[in-house]
Amino acid sequence: MKDIVFTSVCFGDAHTNGGAYIKQQNRLKESISEIYPDANMRFWASKYDDLSNRPTGARTHFDSSYGFKVHAVKSCLEEGFKKIIWVDTAIIMKPGLETILEVLSGKGVMAGVDTNKLNTCTSDKCLNWIVKPKEYLNNLNLVAGSVYLFDFNHPKTQPFFDMWSKMEEDGLFGSAEEAHAENSISFVVRKQIDEQHLEMEFVGDVNDAYFVGAKVQVYDKNDNSCFGIIQSLDPEAKPFNRVVVKLQKSLSGFLLEGEVARWRGGFNSHRHDESCFSLCLDKFDMKPLLHSCIGYTNAANSVDQPFNYGIDVDGQPDQKIYPFHKCHDIKMGL
Repeated sequence: MKDIVFTSVCFGDAHTNGGAYIKQQNRLKESISEIYPDANMRFWASKYDDLSNRPTGARTHFDSSYGFKVHAVKSCLEEGFKKIIWVDTAIIMKPGLETILEVLSGKGVMAGVDTNKLNTCTSDKCLNWIVKPKEYLNNLNLVAGSVYLFDFNHPKTQPFFDMWSKMEEDGLFGSAEEAHAENSISFVVRKQIDEQHLEMEFVGDVNDAYFVGAKVQVYDKNDNSCFGIIQSLDPEAKPFNRVVVKLQKSLSGFLLEGEVARWRGGFNSHRHDESCFSLCLDKFDMKPLLHSCIGYTNAANSVDQPFNYGIDVDGQPDQKIYPFHKCHDIKMGL
């Protein structure tokens, strides 16, 4: 493992010894060292807005959401490493990485597969940058950003990384300000159709393809709220797009004109580095390749539901090699 480097960044409560992120990162280090005592590791930890212990060139998380991943990989590359593995602090390493690396040498880049489609989690800003229509995203999957593997000996890896890095530089990973704006009030009740349906106007600039099926949270003047799903969109309405929202429960009273709603949950939410990483994979005709599955042998008492990332061996359906085990529960050790 001397020609490979593991890299990771944690922030937020990382500056305190009692912080969950630093505990996760220490657990990650221990799990790597236990299997690969001579492993190279380049880890950083700092406060949320502190750049003093971040990879060179990284901005704060507020200014570039998870942009530090690019700069962590770049720092390792500038140090001379050709095989670089980004791992989230919540990862616990398990045996089997050697088999993954054999696959990586022929692929150049690997990441975990996410079940979300890019059409629900890619910004218009990002679409405009790659100069593609919204329909382009319909059949593309998001990647899971917990594990990224790079082999820069492969001819596609450097061009891939250059594109991903440029997207971060150009602000396409998003920022805390954009995330706040994305979840701020953006719908206004026009009229209540019946006890379970509202006609609303959308005051904002979001791709038409993102509306139908998206969740919203509706508020009345007393800040009581209920959830609903957008059933239809009238993009020709003036001056704003109109939608019909079906509420999850009937209202005994009626909402008044002018009451408001906002996007809720993961719908229409740009997934920073992951959305950009996925678009780069497609650009260079590459696939994520790492599968994901829920659960692990020692996960029964975990408070969250762990994920594992790895591969199924071709021709051997019973042989699964999943060395990347993700669990936020710090009580779940090695």
